[in-house]
Amino acid sequence: MKTQSAAFFEKSREFLAKAQDLLDAHHWPDEAGRAAYLAGLHAAQALIFESTDKAIKRHSGVQREFARLVKDDPRFDVDLRAFLPSAYNLKAIADYATGPGSHVSAESAGDAIRTARRFVACVADLIAANSGARCAAWADGRASIRRAASARFRSARARGRSFAGPARDQRPPASASKDGGASSINDIRTTELYGVQKGYRACHFVVSPRAMLRKTRAC
Repeated sequence: MKTQSAAFFEKSREFLAKAQDLLDAHHWPDEAGRAAYLAGLHAAQALIFESTDKAIKRHSGVQREFARLVKDDPRFDVDLRAFLPSAYNLKAIADYATGPGSHVSAESAGDAIRTARRFVACVADLIAANSGARCAAWADGRASIRRAASARFRSARARGRSFAGPARDQRPPASASKDGGASSINDIRTTELYGVQKGYRACHFVVSPRAMLRKTRAC
């Protein structure tokens, strides 16, 4: 899970625990319903960021984008799809309503908390499934690149193509022979060789004069 998605999800769990405490310990159903909505809102933001890298702040924008992301997902039933819009009404009552009907009942708050708990759990499962699918696709892509590069290399070898640079056959001067001693090492220029392609990137090797001299003596 991405860092920002995890932060949204942590906030969602905090509001979920707070909602239950506000209802059971403090008997504040208005605030409990409001907290249940915010738990669902932050879980939806986590899914949106995980899927699109967008941190949407407006309530309407989160509801709209979340509905788009889960519209064909069978794990989200009718109640879960309607949770954000319906629970937003509880928040609106707690924040803005006055007069008759301006309070959230304990029954409505309890239903919202139970649905919010299912909502958060389903979002967590969906994020985990999507993350696993992305990792598998990435691994398959890397394996395909390696297989293609290996096939190109084998084909090139079969055709006798050389991967060495033009300096491969360079030899040290006569003064650097077996009897010439190490004083002639500085006369040898650094030789660059281009090695066999490894994966999809050519490996570049620089051979020092001393190593080249040892190789020549071995021959």
